[in-house]
Amino acid sequence: MFLLAFVSLFIMTAITSCEKDEDNTIPSGAFNGKIQATVSTNGVEVDTVKAFVWYDEEDEDDAEWEVARGVYKNGDFTLNLPEIVPAKYLETLFADAPDGIKVSNAKVKCANFEDVSAYYEEEEVGEFYYGYENEKDDYEIAALFIYVDRDVNITGSYTEYEDGETYTETDNVSLKKGWNTVYRKYSKSGNEWKGEITTTAPKGLKWYFDDDNYNDDNYIYSNQTRVAKVVKKYKAFSVFKK
Repeated sequence: MFLLAFVSLFIMTAITSCEKDEDNTIPSGAFNGKIQATVSTNGVEVDTVKAFVWYDEEDEDDAEWEVARGVYKNGDFTLNLPEIVPAKYLETLFADAPDGIKVSNAKVKCANFEDVSAYYEEEEVGEFYYGYENEKDDYEIAALFIYVDRDVNITGSYTEYEDGETYTETDNVSLKKGWNTVYRKYSKSGNEWKGEITTTAPKGLKWYFDDDNYNDDNYIYSNQTRVAKVVKKYKAFSVFKK
């Protein structure tokens, strides 16, 4: 089922965020693999950042590969993603797309990540992510960094119904071979959930730092993304469950 990921994005703890005056804009669509960020940790000590992609390993449900790392200093970090991701770490983008969603090349494979893990002296202390959140208006935008091994277009929409609620998703995505930025928008009004996945960058996005889960005595350590801490691993588009 594809619906749980919609809900998971709203099951979040309070987020700490801050930004300087510098331009924090992330490129739309295809980009050269360089990610630059300016974001405060509000006093939490961080010296290193790492990005991981998840893949299937023999005899394991999930395995992780460190795709890039960088230094966090004076409120800034840079990640240089590899030009080519080895085939071992790639997964099929869609195992079974819902009716209404068209994929131009079903053979495309990908690797992706949303959050950038933050470390201090090799201990994970939080995570950075790029997007927009406002707990008051049930609206969220999250940026996803995705590598594909060939060009692909994903378009269309579908609607599902469950427990008296309506879930509608619209996709308008054009990915180029290499690294791309995809934006996932989610909103809720009454019993209606709406999602949009696009390569066109919305306005008003910024970098956030979240360390809430790492200050919780009951928190079980995990390197997974914010969404994956709530639900099992999903394909690149989180509404399409593996």
